[in-house]
Amino acid sequence: KSYYFLAQKVYQYYLTHGISIHEKESHVVDEFNKHPLLKDERNARSIEAKEYYHLAHGFLSGMVGDYKKSYYHTRQRTELYFDHPFKIKNNRYGYLYVLNNALITTLYAKKFTELNIYFKKLDEIRPLLKHDIEKKTAFYMRNHELSYYIDTYQWDKALASVKIVESELPYYEKSLNEIQKRILFVFIAFTYFSIPGTLFFSPVS
Repeated sequence: KSYYFLAQKVYQYYLTHGISIHEKESHVVDEFNKHPLLKDERNARSIEAKEYYHLAHGFLSGMVGDYKKSYYHTRQRTELYFDHPFKIKNNRYGYLYVLNNALITTLYAKKFTELNIYFKKLDEIRPLLKHDIEKKTAFYMRNHELSYYIDTYQWDKALASVKIVESELPYYEKSLNEIQKRILFVFIAFTYFSIPGTLFFSPVS
C-alpha cells in the first residue's frame, strides 16, 4: 500500500503539472526521487509494489523530459501484465491504460519498432472487452495507430485504420468528448488528403 499511495501522489502531481514541468518546479521531482521507496527497485518485492514503483518513475522521468528512462519504466510495468495474465483478466480497463501509457512513452522515446507489440496486444484484448467504457477507451486508442502511421508515411496502414475508425465511429461518437473527436477527425482528414486516389485527393494531371 505504501507504493500505491506514493504512486498516487506522483500521479496527482503529474495531472496538475502535465508531462513537461517548469524548471523551477523540477526540485519537486527530485524530492520524489529521493523517497526511500523509489531509490532501489529491489525493495519493491511484490508484483503490485513493482508496478507502482515503475509507474511512479515513469511519470517522474517523463515530467523532466527523460523519455528514455520513462520508456524503460513504463515498459517494465507493462511486462508485469504480460508475465502475469491474471492482472489483465482482473482489470481489463486498467490494462488498457497501461497499454495507453506504453504507447505514449514509446512514441516519445522514438522506439517505433516496438509500437506494433502494443498494437497487437490491443487487438488481442478488444474481443474480450465487455463494458462500454472499456470498448470506448479501446476505440479511441486507435488515435495512436493513426498518429504513428501518418508520422511514418505508412499510408496503406493509416487508411486501413481510418476505415476501422469510420465503421465503429457511429457506436462511440456520442461518448467521445470534443477534443477526442477533433483529434480523430483531423487524422482521418489528413489521411484522405495525403493519399492519391482517395476521396479527397485530386492530383493534377
